[in-house]
Amino acid sequence: MGGTIIDFLLNMQFKAIEIFTYFPKLTLKISSPSIFGILLYYLILFIILVVLELKKLNKNITKSIVIYLILFILINTLLFNLDSSLNIEFIDVGQGGDSILIRT
Repeated sequence: MGGTIIDFLLNMQFKAIEIFTYFPKLTLKISSPSIFGILLYYLILFIILVVLELKKLNKNITKSIVIYLILFILINTLLFNLDSSLNIEFIDVGQGGDSILIRT
């Protein structure tokens, strides 16, 4: 079962990469999370999986937890995209060549 899920996710990743190859210029934003961010992530994961035991909770509470997690992820994504500390640009220069521009 786990192999099927991983295979599906890898196939989706390869399809996304294949789609991105059609763009002449593509910009990716990459950052390293802070130690606080990593600890907060694992604390939230621990609380959700061990302490709360989602199967025993009311469906409305479970829905609200999921909604708050989605909002948390969206806010982090927006803050991540505003960070301009590192840019990696893949540029198709034509004639079978590619270029990677890294800006810090």
